[in-house]
Amino acid sequence: MEIGQRLIIEKYVQDAYDRLKNVPNPKMTDSLHKFICDCVGHLPATYGPKIQNKIIRELKAIVVSSDKERGDFRKNVTFFEVKCSFLSKGVSYSITNIRNWHNFDYYVLCFIDVTNNFTPNFYVIKKDDINNFKLRGMNGTAESNTVNQNVGMRTAIQVDSPDMELLKSLNLLKDNSFESLYEFVDSFKMKKTKPNGFKFKFNGQNFDSDNVTENYINFLKYFLYINQGSNSLGIQNIQRSLGKFFSFNVKNLSSCTRKKKQYVKIMDTFYVSTYTSTQKKIGHIQKICDSYPYELNFEFYG
Repeated sequence: MEIGQRLIIEKYVQDAYDRLKNVPNPKMTDSLHKFICDCVGHLPATYGPKIQNKIIRELKAIVVSSDKERGDFRKNVTFFEVKCSFLSKGVSYSITNIRNWHNFDYYVLCFIDVTNNFTPNFYVIKKDDINNFKLRGMNGTAESNTVNQNVGMRTAIQVDSPDMELLKSLNLLKDNSFESLYEFVDSFKMKKTKPNGFKFKFNGQNFDSDNVTENYINFLKYFLYINQGSNSLGIQNIQRSLGKFFSFNVKNLSSCTRKKKQYVKIMDTFYVSTYTSTQKKIGHIQKICDSYPYELNFEFYG
């Protein structure tokens, strides 16, 4: 009997080790769906952070340190908390470790439908909207938690329940796909502001192109034109005012200017780098006007 028991124990212990060996190791380079499937068999404490990090990677977002208490990732200055759950026994999804005292903007819920090829369904709700669901403490009773200031909470959302319908109504995504999640999160990225206009009037001549560089170069050409009686004076003023952005030899311009081919040859005489900011171009024009010995009629209007 003892030998038989030892054999049985050895067999189920070996079975346990076999299961450990067969649990797949999710790879970050795999598709999101395959990654999720490879998480099947891992404990929630393991698969949760793994799937969370995979989602953040796919969203091209920035991980937020847990000690900041501002969620799991951010896009620009908008913060998100990720919650992942596999459908349990075909009945419900769990949202655990809800910390209302943390400072973030949205929950990203990843509910994985075990009955439908482990398909992930995504929901995004405002942080405070989680309180529309019945929450209970992660540990202890409601009475024992009344004296605690910060209590981690949890909730369960059953399939085909009023809570699931409520979640659908609160969802900010177009649908439950990852593509919709990506589009929503990406909308918070830093928007590039359109450069301010650079339009002006000089000695009655309008420089009103929407192209900053065009106005800049046309100004330099016109400045030389009005100094055609004393051409060297115009060139000298431009050279002094532009400094390293002016050269009689293109090889003396910066390597970046030459590599990007952002320079213009003027009057077949000298080269001007256009690899400069709008403010730098404005500064060059102002220096030219300030260094000119005669009064010039110059006015910015854009």
